Amino acid sequence: TVTLSGVTTETRTTDSNGNYSFTGLTSGGNYTVTPSLTGHTFSQPSQTFNNLTTNQTANFTALQNVTISGRLK
Repeated sequence: TVTLSGVTTETRTTDSNGNYSFTGLTSGGNYTVTPSLTGHTFSQPSQTFNNLTTNQTANFTALQNVTISGRLK
């Protein structure tokens, strides 16, 4: 999912290719886009657009969380 916060708060589910969009936003507003995916972190946890006046793109790369474990004797 991708969450938009700021002047407007909305959540979108991406399509099978990861695409999403938020439309009808207030020009001049401040917005933050934040992705989330269970079991993953993101190389960029969010992206903020201040004084939005034109269409913008926010791309994110998901990084799978992995574990290293062991035992010391």
